[in-house]
Amino acid sequence: MDRRERKTTLEEVLRTAYESMQARVWTAIVGVAQTYNPALQTCSVQPAVNGRQRNPDGSWTSKQMPLLLDCPVQFAGGGGLTLTFPIAPGDEVIVLLSSRCIDTWFESGFAEGGSVDLANAQNDPPEWRMHNLSDGFVIPSVHSMPRALTVDPVSACLATDDGLAYIKLNPVTHSIDMVASGGITMNGLTIDAAGITTANGIVLETHTHTSASPGSPTSPPLP
Repeated sequence: MDRRERKTTLEEVLRTAYESMQARVWTAIVGVAQTYNPALQTCSVQPAVNGRQRNPDGSWTSKQMPLLLDCPVQFAGGGGLTLTFPIAPGDEVIVLLSSRCIDTWFESGFAEGGSVDLANAQNDPPEWRMHNLSDGFVIPSVHSMPRALTVDPVSACLATDDGLAYIKLNPVTHSIDMVASGGITMNGLTIDAAGITTANGIVLETHTHTSASPGSPTSPPLP
């Protein structure tokens, strides 16, 4: 039994009731990705924080939270541009819980015309559940202290976690620094890890030409 249940003061009764209500409201929770569906951009997540269950004798037992299924993954984007990432099992994420059911919105989007019409039943959720574990959005790439990244203190950086490939944009020098240990490919142009450049099958550093006679134009580059 909770000791406060023996008290009769109104303040303690209200505090106990309020805490009981809070225990039923979900806002956000950290978790670990289990599976990822890149076609639907949904993820299953195992919460990394246990819940607890009250026993008949008044004691508490820790309980693993249920697996959160089919959570839409939210990537940074806007204006027709989106920055996406693959999500691997074991990635740490945060799940934001919607205050209302998201099923209709996720399946169909807004009502026709993209407007939010309060009188349109298309925008009504199929259930009126609130702050439920079924209505989570996954935000990828949160990091606990053991998985903290090495962050450039000046530049904006897109990098692999191991630091072997990155693009840095410096706001002070307005320079771009790019490193790719596996090479770079762009529109048929390839730069390998040694800096050798190949364009349309022609190695720029070592290619040759032929000429019919002195002073005449050279031939196209030979592979």
